[in-house]
Amino acid sequence: MGSFLYLKLVQRSSHLSRVELEREREVIFHNVKLHGTEPLHRILTESLHAELRDYRIYSMSKRHDNLSLWAKYAGDHSGYCLEFVNEGPLFATAREVIYEDSLQMDVNNPEHTNGFWFFCKRPEWSNEEEVRLVLPRGMGSKVKINPLWLKRLILGKSASEQNEQVIRAWARRRVPDLAVVKARYDNVEQAIKLGP
Repeated sequence: MGSFLYLKLVQRSSHLSRVELEREREVIFHNVKLHGTEPLHRILTESLHAELRDYRIYSMSKRHDNLSLWAKYAGDHSGYCLEFVNEGPLFATAREVIYEDSLQMDVNNPEHTNGFWFFCKRPEWSNEEEVRLVLPRGMGSKVKINPLWLKRLILGKSASEQNEQVIRAWARRRVPDLAVVKARYDNVEQAIKLGP
């Protein structure tokens, strides 16, 4: 922790003399020893979260029939699922999420500061089978997606009639038409099945 804080100080303080840097180093290491790493870890985590506010993450699942995702992210089956063909430059940077209890990251190792942790989550999220796209800072919050990358649209089993009509009308306007199917719950197989 002390080495990391000192390195960051050196990087942003080119105006300090060698003597001043050595004094700051002593102060940093003294405070790390005095207060421990836990309070500093919290401060650095908050700072990191502030830095990451301008990034955008688009989360997807590998399966359209994941019951927990329909329940949690699609308004308890009242939303819809966009199914992509997994082609085009946008999807070239998609990466699967790694589910691990703890992320092994050495903040003093430049190879570990490449953002790979954007693709890590705790194991309790593993049922999501997530794939992510991460947009770097400065890209804005909107991305243009070629309509041909969209393969079909799956309506949730509890989608309102009004929303279903709007979505089906929207899909018919696309050239070629966009396939729209409706999810249904099969009580026997306890799984999502797709129908017209």
